[in-house]
Amino acid sequence: MPLASMSHIAQEKSKTSYGGGDYVLVKLIMRGKEYRYAAVCSKYDDEDGELTVTFLKVCNKDGTEFKINDNDIADVPYKDVIEKLPVPNIIVKRNTVLHKFKKSINVYEK
Repeated sequence: MPLASMSHIAQEKSKTSYGGGDYVLVKLIMRGKEYRYAAVCSKYDDEDGELTVTFLKVCNKDGTEFKINDNDIADVPYKDVIEKLPVPNIIVKRNTVLHKFKKSINVYEK
C-alpha cells in the first residue's frame, strides 16, 4: 500500500476519534495572524469535515484553568484541530465553573 494511502487512512481514523465532550486545541487565522484556542466539541459533521465547538477562555496565567464561553460557538474545519486535549477536572471557584487541566495548554488568544 502506498504511503500516501496509509496516511489518508490514518487521517480518516483520527477524524472519527473526535466526539461530543472531547476537548481540543484549535487554530484560527484572523487578519493573517494565527491564534490557538482551547475548545470542547459538541458534534462532528462527517459530510462537511467540521467540528462544532464551544470555545474556552483562559482564566489564569498558567494556562491550566478555563471557563466555557457559552456565546462563542463555531464550526471548525477538522484540519484546524491541532490536538486532542486531556479531560480536565471540573472545579468551582468563586461561583464559576472551571475546567482545570493538569498541564498548561498552549493557547494564544486574541
